[in-house]
Amino acid sequence: MRPTGLKRYDRKTKRAVFEVIIPGTRSRKRIRKVVTVQGWDDLLEQLHEFRDKTKRGERPATMDVPTLRAYVAEQWASYALRLTHEKQRSNEAILEHHLLPVLGSMRIDRIGVAHAEDVIASMRKKRHDERPYSNSYINTILTLLRGLLMHAYRRGIIDERPFSRERLPLLPEAPLQNELSADERDHLLASFHDEPGFRNHFRQTIAKSNKKQVFKANSEYATYYYERYQHSAPLFIAAFYTGLRFTDLRLLTWASVDLKAGTIRLVMRKTKRIVTIPIAPRLHEALGACRKRTVVGEYVFLTPEGRPYSKATIMRYFTIAKEIAGITGRFRFHDQRHTFASILATNGINSFVLRDLLGHASTRTTERYARPTMEALAAVQQALA
Repeated sequence: MRPTGLKRYDRKTKRAVFEVIIPGTRSRKRIRKVVTVQGWDDLLEQLHEFRDKTKRGERPATMDVPTLRAYVAEQWASYALRLTHEKQRSNEAILEHHLLPVLGSMRIDRIGVAHAEDVIASMRKKRHDERPYSNSYINTILTLLRGLLMHAYRRGIIDERPFSRERLPLLPEAPLQNELSADERDHLLASFHDEPGFRNHFRQTIAKSNKKQVFKANSEYATYYYERYQHSAPLFIAAFYTGLRFTDLRLLTWASVDLKAGTIRLVMRKTKRIVTIPIAPRLHEALGACRKRTVVGEYVFLTPEGRPYSKATIMRYFTIAKEIAGITGRFRFHDQRHTFASILATNGINSFVLRDLLGHASTRTTERYARPTMEALAAVQQALA
């Protein structure tokens, strides 16, 4: 049985959190103390002393709380364990250029909403490529700050949950609407079989480089490059028809694909949720073609040499496809996932089904994909006429 007053005890770090109610406050006021102990006996001795002092009305001294800069220096390796390499690098840049210059000298237990507003004010005065920083980027900075404070709270370094009294002042963000229509999606996928368009793109690209004397648009190299580009088409069909995130798609295995049952079933890497996605006829045809290739391995989408596609190769082919299809507006690889959800929402698939297909934790995330179609807007216009 846990001794009275012991809130938490971590045997690995040998840190304990004591918490008792101040007498005469009707449980409204409590005292919490974080201590380092040598073992269970030492813990009981310190806990007994802590309770006695509280009963006598003495406020026990708390441990020294580090500044944000000191905490990052000591605990960043632990915090970064949960981040991808790219996310770690971007967060380190945020800390160095934005967070630590403003709040580095502040004790982490004293950082609150007013200090988050100081960060916002400092970001408003800065410029990036002559443009102000977006609300989305400022929110990313604030989210990192909250994440670091939560990291400290869970380890007993600070007593109070960060921003529990007042909400973190996140800025409003305009919802992105980069998704394609069904016709635009089909036009982009058709670019993987548009050899004249590819050769024209190849001609324009080579004309801007110093290799135009070596690689011509009608050369064997251009043919070789086009065949490799065309070979990747099933991956992009799957991106539009499954809504999988980049890594889940790139490392999709045959063990997750059941062509007979017509489903793809896997655990999402980001949310750890199990999703079951029906295989549409066009995707079924593309997967069947992959299955019949001479080189087949554990992963579904492989290069002609039998290796999983690298991120650089996929993004290069994605850029080529957009240029051939004439998509000049902002359209990221992840927007293929948004297109999948938006087309389904537009065709009446409810948010609960979409949530399960996308692996979201809540329908609140899914509901943003519901957009009024041109047909629906025309019906509204006619009704108001």
